[in-house]
Amino acid sequence: MSFFGRFFGRFFGSFFGQSGDENALPAFDEFSSTLELSDTLTGEVKRGVYVIKRGDRLPSIAGRITAPIGISIEGLTLWMTYRGRGDPEEEIPGEVRTVQVSNDGIVDPDLNIWAWSYDWQEGDTDTPDRYAVGISTEVGGLQITFPNNGWAEFVIQDQLTDDPVP
Repeated sequence: MSFFGRFFGRFFGSFFGQSGDENALPAFDEFSSTLELSDTLTGEVKRGVYVIKRGDRLPSIAGRITAPIGISIEGLTLWMTYRGRGDPEEEIPGEVRTVQVSNDGIVDPDLNIWAWSYDWQEGDTDTPDRYAVGISTEVGGLQITFPNNGWAEFVIQDQLTDDPVP
């Protein structure tokens, strides 16, 4: 099936609620880049928001990115940048962090979908907040960020106590 056949089939199928594949990606065009988050324990794509508790390091965060048609990210270094919302009433921006993530290879060569993952390190999840997240790399010396419109989100929730494991 041609690219346009797959695109319009997905677009109209999802528009009318007939996707048939619960893991189907939202419709995209050949010039857009998308980002979806999942966790490594279930592997399921988070249609809402990825959530982890303060101080936890499992489940690892993972996801799929859809690169524009014709752009390969095979073997490239991927970076995850995330920024907390902070306190909007005080206009205090949240912390910004950039970490290298694992490029886990291509998932769907026809749609140019690639997998990535990151194992949380000590201190990564210490600050409860809602975070905007993006994945970046360089292709031929030019930067590309996924998604190219808006941001994916994840949440670090506070624990019920300061020491949840006695």
